[in-house]
Amino acid sequence: MRDDIRELVLNLTRENSWGNSHILGELPKLGIESISPQTVKNIVREHELDPGPKRGKGTWDEFLKIHADTLWQCDFVSKRMWTLRGFVDLHFVVFLHLGTRRC
Repeated sequence: MRDDIRELVLNLTRENSWGNSHILGELPKLGIESISPQTVKNIVREHELDPGPKRGKGTWDEFLKIHADTLWQCDFVSKRMWTLRGFVDLHFVVFLHLGTRRC
């Protein structure tokens, strides 16, 4: 195993919360085509690094708290109202930032 590839895998593991599969998917974008999933796993394991987040753990509330600064809620409402000109269809679109609860 080339040392530059080993260092790249270690840097990607340390700098991101990616798992082994994600790291393996990023390597071809960086010009490294021939590396097996087991090799990535072995490199991460040799250096006793966390291989990334455990998928399926945590609750929906925890997810929302972690990502509140980047999530928006969108609601669409349609209502038929009687006016002096007769029935009119009103349509509303509301975006709410979850972190600040502001529109």
